[in-house]
Amino acid sequence: MNKQYNLKLDLQFRCNNSIMTFNEFDNNTSDFFMRITNGGKLVDIEKAIVVLATIKPSGKVASQFVEVKNGLVYADLKSSMIDEIGSYTAKAMLISEDERVVTDSVSYEVEEDKIFSLLNNQINTENNCLFPLTKPLLIAIIIIVNIGFL
Repeated sequence: MNKQYNLKLDLQFRCNNSIMTFNEFDNNTSDFFMRITNGGKLVDIEKAIVVLATIKPSGKVASQFVEVKNGLVYADLKSSMIDEIGSYTAKAMLISEDERVVTDSVSYEVEEDKIFSLLNNQINTENNCLFPLTKPLLIAIIIIVNIGFL
């Protein structure tokens, strides 16, 4: 179910990557891989520490450490990296021993979901006493009843 993206970043040349898009209600599905090259040649980053920093739509900054898997930077965005509706700009910093390099920017968007936002608000106001685990089930029931499947 992951919305997985594969990006290319070159330390010398600009790469045209598509803008990644996530929904405000996506959870644990905001993954992407970055292939880092230098003049078209794959950079060995297996021992590098990688930090991803982003500017949120509000202008605030967030960051997280990301993994290196099979020679690629793997980012599974934590919630603070996708918690606002709008466009984000991010860069990765690769740190290896005494070297430090910053990649070109990548962009992603978090889109508003008015339907589930309204349902979520309706459930929160009408059923404040319900346990959080029952909310997804209630959302599904409300959708089915409102669309007329029952």
